[in-house]
Amino acid sequence: MTEHLFSGQSVFTVKDQAVGQAHKEVLAFPDSVFIDRALLNNYIDQIRHRLLIDVPTLSFDQRKGKRRRDGNRDVIDVTIPFDGDQGAFWISPSSSTLGAKALVNPKTIVITLPDNERLESELEASVATISNNLKALANDLSTLEKEINDAIDHAVNRRTAEVKRKSDLDSSRSFPIE
Repeated sequence: MTEHLFSGQSVFTVKDQAVGQAHKEVLAFPDSVFIDRALLNNYIDQIRHRLLIDVPTLSFDQRKGKRRRDGNRDVIDVTIPFDGDQGAFWISPSSSTLGAKALVNPKTIVITLPDNERLESELEASVATISNNLKALANDLSTLEKEINDAIDHAVNRRTAEVKRKSDLDSSRSFPIE
């Protein structure tokens, strides 16, 4: 089923949620993680990998069409591969052009157009709209990695100090604490 692209959550909401999630996850790490730097870095890399958004890039030169009957008219389903995160097609950039509709699969989008003499120009217009929205989204998300890293650094510093304080306190006790 074709859907309106770029009509979901605002890019600002998505960024705020990703930054908040990174901070929250680091704060929830067990104390032992902050003692083992390699383990901490591994956990952090997993968070970054999961929360960063790889804005799709369309491979328009690899497009393929398939004719089919839709009710009483012929249509062409144009399949265009892409690299990147499928979910990015539903994020609303700060400035976008509405109207682009497509079926989004894990690594392709399918644009359905009437089979007529305007097919090429309508396809180019749809792809231009999608590409421009992707460029705007990439621009909006250009600071996300730094924002996530800053949130992670803040949380790591906070938890490292907390773990050190607990360790210092425990070392002054007359019995061991596990």
